[in-house]
Amino acid sequence: MNARKRTARCFLGAFLSGWFLLSPVRADKPVVVSTDPPNGAVDVSRDLDRISITFSREMDVRYSILTTSGWMAGTRQWSADKRTLVVFRASGPFAPGATVVTHLNGSWVDSALWLRDAQGNFLEPYSFSFTVSEADLMIPANPGAGFHWPYLLYIPGTLKTPHRLLVEPNNTLWSEDLNYHIERAKENLRGNLSRLADPLGAPYLMPVFPRYVHIEPHIYTHALDRNTLTTTLPGLERIDLQLLAMIDDARARLQGQGINVEQKFWLRGFSASGSFVSRFTAIHPERVQAVVAGAGGYGPIVPVAEWAGETLPYPTGVSDLAELVGLPFNEEAFRQVPILIYVGDRDANIVPWYLPDQDPEVARIDRLFGGPDSFYRYPLYEQVYRSVGARGEFRIAPGFDHRPDWAGERDFLEYHRATQKDPRPKPLQYEIWFPHVACMPPWTTEIGLASTVGGVAVRGELWARDAEGNPLESLPVEIPPWGHVELILNDVFSRPDDVAYVVFHSDSGFVAGHTRFYEPLNRISIPAGTGETLGWLTKNDREGWTGIAFVNVAPQAASVRLDAVGEDGVVVVSTVVPLEPGQKLVKLAHELFRDDLDKPGDLSRAAYFRFRSDRKIIGFTISGSSDRNMMDGIIPSDRYLWP
Repeated sequence: MNARKRTARCFLGAFLSGWFLLSPVRADKPVVVSTDPPNGAVDVSRDLDRISITFSREMDVRYSILTTSGWMAGTRQWSADKRTLVVFRASGPFAPGATVVTHLNGSWVDSALWLRDAQGNFLEPYSFSFTVSEADLMIPANPGAGFHWPYLLYIPGTLKTPHRLLVEPNNTLWSEDLNYHIERAKENLRGNLSRLADPLGAPYLMPVFPRYVHIEPHIYTHALDRNTLTTTLPGLERIDLQLLAMIDDARARLQGQGINVEQKFWLRGFSASGSFVSRFTAIHPERVQAVVAGAGGYGPIVPVAEWAGETLPYPTGVSDLAELVGLPFNEEAFRQVPILIYVGDRDANIVPWYLPDQDPEVARIDRLFGGPDSFYRYPLYEQVYRSVGARGEFRIAPGFDHRPDWAGERDFLEYHRATQKDPRPKPLQYEIWFPHVACMPPWTTEIGLASTVGGVAVRGELWARDAEGNPLESLPVEIPPWGHVELILNDVFSRPDDVAYVVFHSDSGFVAGHTRFYEPLNRISIPAGTGETLGWLTKNDREGWTGIAFVNVAPQAASVRLDAVGEDGVVVVSTVVPLEPGQKLVKLAHELFRDDLDKPGDLSRAAYFRFRSDRKIIGFTISGSSDRNMMDGIIPSDRYLWP
């Protein structure tokens, strides 16, 4: 550890506790005499399993509450003289280089639970810290063993079998300074220990490859781009082979400690390193057990040399892989590797760099798979993977921006720990709501579902619900790519008269839909939706009647403020409508607005309605003429379907 870093950490420890010690302490209050490890200690063993705190007086042992940062406190034990509190660590080894902080009393603890002496005098708030050793984390470069750069190796306290090495390429931005990349890699690795390495019980390797700024042509080492494979810069040649050499070196080191990891390893990457692991797997599929490629740049490499009549060179495809690396693409081995390829449906990370008018390879991607948002392209990428029998699991994470899905990654890798299995069915994680069903004679209800993209079919379940949101029955539905399905609900459900609305749970968000309910004199069509918290119902029929319906699509109770608004934009009257989870409410508009005498509200000056809800709801109006020969349905004027 360098002197500057050691000094900074010592200062942090002194700051956390020193200001308490320097402030005046009343003579009748207990104080902390010492801690083990001492406050500000550095290079503390990762395997330390307890800390101790010694006080100036006999303490009331009924109270031993403390709060921590960087570790989890477990069981507590008092010494015989009741002056020393020993706290055992509840979790595995400390993270290498972590700063571990312990707080006694203070505003973060209810004062009724504060530590105090046997006479009831409170300990003044106190904090102390120490820094964990990271000496065993860094493995130096070894050109003789085939790698010109250092790597990091972490070993969890608890290992699961069969032992798999978890490998994640570093993604540490640009810098000419290797120390910068080392420190950033350490930060990245530490941050992922509790998310990946520890819960998976897997030794964790991260290389420290540099990414230079002032090199032409540009070499994006952290994404394993084409220029990275072809560069002849000393030390940067074939970093894919260097990574394999690091992995073999780490396996030998682990074996020397009695840890025999399997030859095939796990690969994990996100963003640029997501591109790296996707491309690395196409080059070396025979060495990889399972891969997580999250939000990788312009998308994953596709395991074909040609698609739709166009040749696909690396890194879009594999047409010239033999020319670049000296070995042809091993399609058979690639087909065996399970690959989780995912991105968030709010991830716009690549959009500013997606320039098909300037980059021929981007233009090719745009022509074949679409753009610029990468998740639009996923159904077509999935189609390519399926065409060769590859084990790709494609996921679009609802509501995610450019951030990892840690739980999904862990589940995927654990699923493929012992053997390489076939892809799991995609979860039904999307919902589209059809807010009204009218099936009592003479009414008939039809719904339509459309897939708005090509590539692969959309699969899901259509659920009928009653007005309280209770599920009644379900129907499996498959929509072909770019396809359309129409269903007459009177025919497909056994109890259509009981159905208030329907929900389609699907494995894709690329779905649109409508509801059409009709009888001999009237027909009304309403688009399906996913729910909003703000909307406008743009018609109040003052010569006939208007009904308003709301469905609470959230799993929590909703409170909906509904305003009736005049032609001048001034609110005529307002009301608050409570909705239970899944509840559907249908009333004539004037019945929703009641005066103090609980009489229907006067909406003669209202031209339209607007609502704001604290939960997602879907709403609509139905208006009819006074002679009931005309009806229409209007959905709120707002965005409903993603994207």
